[in-house]
Amino acid sequence: MSRPNLVVVLLLSFFVIIPFFYLAFFTQPSADDFSYGVGLMDHSLWDVNVTRYLNWGSRYTATTILSLSPMAFHTLNFFWIYPLALLMFMLIIFYHLFKIITYNRNNAMVGSVIVNSIILLLMPSTTEGIYWLAGTATYTFPYIFFLTLIVKLYQYNTVDNTSLISKLILVGLVIVIFGGSEIILPLTCLVLFLNTIKNIFTSRFKFSVSIFILSILLFIFIYFAPGNHVRSIASDPSETVSFIGVLKLTLSKMIIITIRYSIFIFCFAVIFFKLSNIEFKRFTGLPFQTTSILLVLGYLSLLFITCFIPLYGLKYYFPLRVENLVVLLLLPILIVAALIIQPLLTKFKPIYFVACLAFVSGVYFLVPKNAYITKNNLHLVYSDIFSGKVDKYREEIDGRHKLSSGKEGKDVVLPPIVNKPMSIFFKDLNSKPTHYYNVSYAKFYGMRSVKIKEKQ
Repeated sequence: MSRPNLVVVLLLSFFVIIPFFYLAFFTQPSADDFSYGVGLMDHSLWDVNVTRYLNWGSRYTATTILSLSPMAFHTLNFFWIYPLALLMFMLIIFYHLFKIITYNRNNAMVGSVIVNSIILLLMPSTTEGIYWLAGTATYTFPYIFFLTLIVKLYQYNTVDNTSLISKLILVGLVIVIFGGSEIILPLTCLVLFLNTIKNIFTSRFKFSVSIFILSILLFIFIYFAPGNHVRSIASDPSETVSFIGVLKLTLSKMIIITIRYSIFIFCFAVIFFKLSNIEFKRFTGLPFQTTSILLVLGYLSLLFITCFIPLYGLKYYFPLRVENLVVLLLLPILIVAALIIQPLLTKFKPIYFVACLAFVSGVYFLVPKNAYITKNNLHLVYSDIFSGKVDKYREEIDGRHKLSSGKEGKDVVLPPIVNKPMSIFFKDLNSKPTHYYNVSYAKFYGMRSVKIKEKQ
């Protein structure tokens, strides 16, 4: 690696990553965190999961994580643990993925830092993807489990690691993944099917086919969950879209995601990998053109599947937490694509890539991130920190806690949150005491009801 270039790349990457770690300590529960967090006050964890499965959804992993939040232990503290753990796990899992595709620990460490900085730069919503527990428990953590499954399958197939513990870990990962977002489920089945085909003439076949069958059974269990049907018919019937309409929405979303996120991810990855001289040694047996065609087909297929599944269920554009997951699932393909073209760039001097970095960064700062959030993530996190907004936000939350404590059996009116750090803030309580956010909040504090004071 070229040391001066590497130092610059790492400094830029840490400039992006560090504020996200810092903001983790300001995380507060919000919205659905309350409705799940009070579940164990009068029900067992089993009852909570069964009720959700029958009446609203099938995401038992997310339900379990949310039900066992700090609220289950009668405190609103320690919600910082989840984003901090998520950010650490992302660094670790991409380190292991880079070890697979580069065969080099130094490359793996640098690659993981680079990729995580790109993720944080381009994530559609850091709030819903990192700091809001209900969003991370349903989408981001299952994504990490999915990548962990791929790493463990690689180790199972290439390293002499067929112990009982290794098999139990794989089984556990499959079970946990199927309790998260439904988007990952068919991809998990596909990965396990390909693993079974690969091992058809090996001693690993029996176990491989067993976990593949397990995935099919879990897929059926999730697909036919009564709660999924209840949730699917809960939307406004006037928003019903035909199958052709869903296809049009899917194609539109594919174009939007490619332009807003994938192109930037690819460009940043190409530039950073080139400047840090990360070497790519996996798949070198395939011709460049063949690999390129496979990557393009894989990208388009994966993008279509991950967009079509939620759009078919919702019949309208999905929220940013789903968009987070779609972008994250596309990320490995874009990383590999950025790595395999590195040999074609050897004749260009580093100064060209510095110029390209300046241009791409300029476009990144100028173009609105998406239809919901116009400011880019780097702008959001640094403005929230240096404006003092996150400190004021925590003061408001502490003040709200004092106003809410000791109000058992009373009707309480709370002031709305004024300082909303948009990099970590999701939603406030509602002005209607019957809203389920408010009902859950009131239950946690023992109030009869709570509402937010409406603006005059």
